Amino acid sequence: MYRAILTGLAAGAFTPAAACPGGSETVLSCLVGGSQRLELCLSDTHASYLFGVPGEMAELALAEPIETIAHHPWMGVGRSIWESTTFRNGDYAYEVYISLDRLSEDHETESGVIVWRGEDEIAQLSCDPGTDVIGLWAVTDAKAAAGLCWQPEIEGWAGCRHPGED
Repeated sequence: MYRAILTGLAAGAFTPAAACPGGSETVLSCLVGGSQRLELCLSDTHASYLFGVPGEMAELALAEPIETIAHHPWMGVGRSIWESTTFRNGDYAYEVYISLDRLSEDHETESGVIVWRGEDEIAQLSCDPGTDVIGLWAVTDAKAAAGLCWQPEIEGWAGCRHPGED
């Protein structure tokens, strides 16, 4: 369904904090600080953010429709393939990031969440090395399936334009 690169998961290495909502697929799943679970899930209609203790109900669960979720796709340049998806909750924003070093032999990954209050970064939580499962391009693909295209001139998503259209 999605163009995906999955890395860093040893079978049975951890227990999920909360399974992705029914009908959703995992885009990112990792341990943070050895004791917290970060999940980014995707269904045909919604993206979900889950954070909490593995094996327990998520401490924070947010969801937003695919059409409106803030998502910045990889622009196709640079050493790293990366994407970020931002969930809003009042004055707070949770920017989930995924990055893969495409030029190294091992294709090292970096992932985690940056927490913002307004314009101020108040926390950056990185996934523990070797605990992340990453599905690159999944949110970008979901946006495209919803009829949206990245518009560089507005640095945002809008309806797709086709050659010859005004």
